[in-house]
Amino acid sequence: MDSEKKRFTEEATKYFRERVSPVHLQILLTNNEAWKRFVTAAELPRDEADALYEALKKLRTYAAIEDEYVQQKDEQFREWFLKEFPQVKRKIQESIE
Repeated sequence: MDSEKKRFTEEATKYFRERVSPVHLQILLTNNEAWKRFVTAAELPRDEADALYEALKKLRTYAAIEDEYVQQKDEQFREWFLKEFPQVKRKIQESIE
């Protein structure tokens, strides 16, 4: 991959990582029609589109791993919070019942 194409792919991947939701990325990568419309709208040459697609597939994998990590940390915090503040836990349980 030449340096210009590599830089484009890196910048585009950075943009997707920072500004595009994992759900929208998933749709773009799994819906062929959505991908074709994106490539057409962005006026990407075939080689750049192919390189970007491969980079975004890797990003999707990274995003899934990161999302799982965040969910685990959220659960750990929730458990800690309810243990440290049992009165809050009781109020929550009472409001559910």
